[in-house]
Order: sequence, then C-alpha cells, then structure tokens
Amino acid sequence: MESIRRYLWIDHLRALAVSGVVCIHVAGGLLYRYNKVELSAWWIGNIFDSASRFALPIFGMLIGATLLQTKDGVLLFYQKRMLRLLPPLIFWGAVYLAFYFALSIYHQEHYTLTSFFDWIYSKLEIGVSVHFWYVYMVIMMYLIMPFFRTWIQKQSNRSLLIFLAIWYLLLVLQIPNASDSNFIKKTLYFVHFLGYPVLGFYLMNHMVKSTPLLILLWLGMLSYTAIRTYTTTSVDGIFYDQYYSYLSPNIVLMSLSIFLLVQRFTINNSYALSALHFLSKYSYGISMVHLIILWLLSLAGISWQLIHPIFGIIITTLLCLFFSGMVVSLIHRQRWGKYISG
Repeated sequence: MESIRRYLWIDHLRALAVSGVVCIHVAGGLLYRYNKVELSAWWIGNIFDSASRFALPIFGMLIGATLLQTKDGVLLFYQKRMLRLLPPLIFWGAVYLAFYFALSIYHQEHYTLTSFFDWIYSKLEIGVSVHFWYVYMVIMMYLIMPFFRTWIQKQSNRSLLIFLAIWYLLLVLQIPNASDSNFIKKTLYFVHFLGYPVLGFYLMNHMVKSTPLLILLWLGMLSYTAIRTYTTTSVDGIFYDQYYSYLSPNIVLMSLSIFLLVQRFTINNSYALSALHFLSKYSYGISMVHLIILWLLSLAGISWQLIHPIFGIIITTLLCLFFSGMVVSLIHRQRWGKYISG
C-alpha cells in the first residue's frame, strides 16, 4: 500500500509539473508586453507565471526521488534512461525542424542549398527548439547520475543537509541562470541544477508535517516572486525575469513546498485520478509537442487574449494539455510509437 501511495503522488507531481510548463508558455505572452497591455492584465500573467515556476524544479526533484535510490549497474541505468530519452528527442527534434522550416516557407523565405544548411545549423546551435534545453540538461544529469548516486547513498542525513545548505547559500550569493540562447551553456546549467535531485532524495525521507506552514511558504514565495518581478520590471519598463529563474532562492522554496504539499493531499475522484495519470504518463511527449499545439491554438484565436486573461490562460492551458496528450497518445499507440512519442 505504501508503494502504491508513493507512486500516486509521484504521478500527481509529474502531471502538475507538465501543466506548469504549458502554463508558463501561455502566460509568458503577456509578460513581454509590459506597458503595452493593461497593468491588471500583465499582473494576471505575472501571477500565473510565478505560480508555475516550480515545474522544472519538480521534475529535477523527482529525478532524485526516483533514481538516486536505485541499485542498477551503470550500463543498465544508461540503457533504461537513455532509451527513454533519446528516441523521442530525435523524433521531436525532426518534427520541430520540419515545423520551423514550413513556417519559414509560409513566411516566404527562400533558400539556396547553402543557406538551407546554414538554417539547419542555426537551429541545431540553439538545440532545435528553445524548450529542448531541459532535455539536454537531463541527459547530462543522467550521464553522471550512477556515479553521483554512489556518493549520495553513502552520505549521512546530516551530510546531505549540509550539502543542500551550501547549495542554497551559493544560489543566494550568486544566482546562475539559463537565459543564454546557446544550448551548450544551458546544458551545463545542470551543474547548478544538481541540488534539486539531492533535495528530492532528501525529502523522500524527511517530511514537514505542518500543512499550514507549507501553504504559507508557498504563498509567501509566490507573492515574493510576483512582487519582485513587478518592481524590477517597472523601473525601466522592460520585463525583468531574474526572480523567475529556476535557481533563484524563492523558486527553490516554492518548489520544496509544492513537492511536500502534494504528498499530503489525497485525491479520490476517479476522473481526476485518470486525468493526472494520463498527463503523467505522457508528460515527456506533452512537454515536447506543446509549443506546436499552442501555435495551432493561436491560429484559432485561442490564447491568453481569449475572453479575459484569467479565463484565456486557464482555457488555453487546459486545451493545450488535452490536444498535446491526444497527439502523444495517438503516436504511442502505433507499432513503434511508444519508443518515440515520449
């Protein structure tokens, strides 16, 4: 029963995280329009985006919670994880190259053979699509995980706590970020991101029992993120996203609170459980395809601008999750689809 309970909350966290990824890209359309939209509308985007910034940290914490305890040998570890990651990455990379090429033709771009290969190189240089950087970082984390895992498993709880304290202090003193467009630099971001798997591993066995305290921590960090983003943006009238960084101290604490809160709540509704399981099962594929789905939805007039920003963001996020999931599940059902869909 305990293993089933743990499986369910991991399922729920993964579903919540992929929902956050989509919401970030939906709400993000508002944030760069500071002084171009009503301030109230901008604030709605700011709150939704701030509230979703736990998404990628939660994925990192789940890596630690599920993989740092494993005993698989190095080759078996690589075989299991790389076969899960690489084929979908190659498949969706090809899909996005075709998608962006089709868009350029639609916008009446013309190519010679040389300029076509230059275009291919420019896309590969940024990792095909901007949101792929996280997958490259996860691959780097997986490459060192068997060796990092051996060291982590030998540490006492006190040593792990000291490691996490030092990691957090370094983030407070100097916040690294992944804003550079060069995907190699973004991939190396994993060195700083390694604290999240360790945090997930540590929290598996160290629960904070006070639900009100966790809720207050989440609300406090959400408020801090949104307010500081506004105050820094309002100075020059240009969107400033430093407090959105996945390695900013406020996002670390927000992610920690979400990670622990989800474990404390039980969901009994069968429809909700089915939806969460669906999103969790196809989370990798959804995270890959969702930008194309968002573009298609925008052609149909569905975006944050639909009706009102509050409803627009929620409706667009839900529709994107639904259609992305349908696309991935359809591919998954094909003969070789389960290997490439994600």
